[in-house]
Amino acid sequence: MQQGIRAFRPVIAPIGMPRQSSAVGVPLSSNVFQPLAIMLLVAVIGLLAMSRFGHWQIGNEQMALDQLQSVHTSVATENSRLLKELATIESKKRMEAVAAVRLGLYPMKKSQLHNL
Repeated sequence: MQQGIRAFRPVIAPIGMPRQSSAVGVPLSSNVFQPLAIMLLVAVIGLLAMSRFGHWQIGNEQMALDQLQSVHTSVATENSRLLKELATIESKKRMEAVAAVRLGLYPMKKSQLHNL
């Protein structure tokens, strides 16, 4: 066996002596209880305040989302209307009618076609 090394021997309490627990039976004195109660009360009130603030913020975001959805719906409706109007303006029949009325241009007839 090596020198300088001792075998571990646990300390055994003598029979009849009760074991001491860490903090189980220690009563709280009034000078510790009052600040602890105040801290607990402040923590609960703070938690409730943060909860209400979060609820308020979610409500505001929901209202903003509803407004944006209504704006999106109106813009989509306007876009649809403008696309229909553009299709009408770009139609071949309308262009021929506008050319005839404003510029006096008409489609060519077969008798006007000359091959060289």
